Amino acid sequence: MKLEELKVKKISNEHRHFVEDIVNKTQDFSEKDKKTCLNVFDGIEKGEYEGLGVFKGEKLTGFILFTENSLADSVIELLWIAVDPDFYGKGVAQILWDEFFKEVKKRNARLIVLETQPRHKRARAFYRKIGFEKEAEIRDFYAEGEPKEIWVKRI
Repeated sequence: MKLEELKVKKISNEHRHFVEDIVNKTQDFSEKDKKTCLNVFDGIEKGEYEGLGVFKGEKLTGFILFTENSLADSVIELLWIAVDPDFYGKGVAQILWDEFFKEVKKRNARLIVLETQPRHKRARAFYRKIGFEKEAEIRDFYAEGEPKEIWVKRI
């Protein structure tokens, strides 16, 4: 696959079936993760969240969901980033990140914040690669032995 075959555009409700397919194919996601991701995606329609997708033709190969934190000064929350497993290792996550980061810079954000869990090893490696640092951890947040990690990228 050539990178020029991939295009980034805003995602909307018409892409929900693609998002659902990606979420269901992603083995790292629990059933709670899947449900929550789709609920966040549905918030795009209501103007609560925003999303970008990488498309090969009409097929969504990956997406990123985010929002501006209304309680903080110039903070963007990265809520979800997911890539269709069929496209792992093809640069989709990096393309998503690059376009998302351009958008963040246009908004003059000073921080990007995300939360994750230690079991999301692939995602955490990517976050490190693009300059995030683990800022905090709340032990036993999701369940006994499942902490919530807060990661931050300062701009």
